[in-house]
Amino acid sequence: NSSKPIAGPARPRLLPMPNKPWAEESLHEDENFELLRKEKRAKARARQAKADAAALRQSTSPEIRAVGTTIRRCVPGNRCGSGACIQCGTATRRDLVVELMAEFDRSMNFLTATVVPSPHPSEAHDLGNLDVGMFAGELAESLADAGLGTIPVTGAIDFSLNTYTGAHPCQLWVPHWTLFFPDCDKQEVSSRLGRVFHRSQFVEKPVYVQEITRTPLIPFSYSYKTLFYELSYLNTERGARWLPEDPIKIVPGHPSYEHLALHLDRIGLASRIFRQNQ
Repeated sequence: NSSKPIAGPARPRLLPMPNKPWAEESLHEDENFELLRKEKRAKARARQAKADAAALRQSTSPEIRAVGTTIRRCVPGNRCGSGACIQCGTATRRDLVVELMAEFDRSMNFLTATVVPSPHPSEAHDLGNLDVGMFAGELAESLADAGLGTIPVTGAIDFSLNTYTGAHPCQLWVPHWTLFFPDCDKQEVSSRLGRVFHRSQFVEKPVYVQEITRTPLIPFSYSYKTLFYELSYLNTERGARWLPEDPIKIVPGHPSYEHLALHLDRIGLASRIFRQNQ
C-alpha cells in the first residue's frame, strides 16, 4: 500500500526546545561544544556581529538601520534574538544540534534530506513574500501526501539566492529544507519525497537523500545556517542546471545583504525549525 507511512521503532518524546535558546549563555560558550574546523569562535562571532551591525546602520532604510541597532546591542546576558544575528543564530543552531545528536544516538540508522520546493517566480524576487508558517505548513502537507506524515521529522529552513541565466534570466530567493529522518529506509524516503517534490525550470534536483553514518556533527551543524550564498544556474525550457562557479557569500557589501538581514530578522530564529511528531 503506497499510502502507508514508514514506521520506525517507538521513539521517546523529545524535550521541547527552550522558547529562547539564544538567551541561554551556555549555548554561546565554545567550551561546551565540539567545534567544526572553520567555525567562528565566540570572539570572532562578536566581531562579525559588530561589523554586520555597522553595515546595516549605514542603510538609507530606517527598518534596516533598526536591525543593525538590535544586533549591535547583543551582549552576554542581554541577547538580541534577531534572526540576522550570527551570535544568536549560532546558539539556536547548537541547541538544535544537541537535539539531533540525541536522536542520532538512539537510532539504528539516520537520514538527511535536502528538499527544494519549486519557487513561484512572481513571488520569489522578494523575501518579504515568504510566510514561514505557511511554508512549514506546505511541507507538512507534502510529507503527509508522501505517506510520511506520521513519522518523526526534524529540520530547518535554508535560503539561497539563485541567479539564473539562459531562457529566463532572473534572480530568485529559494528557501528550502534540510530534514532528518531517524530509523527510515533511504530508498523508501527518497522515492516518497520524489512523488511530491518535482524538478522545474528553476529547480534541478528537488530531493537529495543521504544516510548519516559518521561525523554527524557536520550535517547537523550545516542544517541551520548563519551564512547564506548566491548560486549560479542556467535554465532552459527543460529545466535548471547548476553552474560550477564559486558560491558568493551574502555578507556586507553584497547588493542583497540588507534585504536578507531585514527578512531574517522578521522571520526570527525558532520559526526556521520544523518538527513533526516530536
